[in-house]
Amino acid sequence: MFFHELVPGGEFVSTGRTLTEADLSIACMVSGDWHPIHSDENYAKKRGFPGRQFQGSFGIFIATGMATMLPHFGDEVVGALGIREWKYRAPLFVGDTVHVRAVILNKRITSDGRRAIVERTLSLINQNDIVIQEGIAGAMVRLSG
Repeated sequence: MFFHELVPGGEFVSTGRTLTEADLSIACMVSGDWHPIHSDENYAKKRGFPGRQFQGSFGIFIATGMATMLPHFGDEVVGALGIREWKYRAPLFVGDTVHVRAVILNKRITSDGRRAIVERTLSLINQNDIVIQEGIAGAMVRLSG
């Protein structure tokens, strides 16, 4: 979609992605966060969880990655402008299948008239339709033509 086609309130939904043991191992390795809630099954279960949890930051990583095509911009994406008001609402576990819902909040053309800002609410949702995490993400696009 091109900038001029975007409408505030427009909603886009990604395909699903099932989180794996490999994902959790990579998240621990890359972040260096080997807290037992992420790396020790017995520890997690003794605390009432069904198993080890992903780090909260992994949810942001997955949600923003899955949202890169929501919508699929016809205008060239210049880059992300950051995220704000990000909330962790529920834990993520190995075996969860998640998808992302993006809703256009607002859009505006920058002062130079060659680029635009698009803000979207991103929601990471699991297989039970529970919102795991959500927040607002901005992107800049270079306008075509």
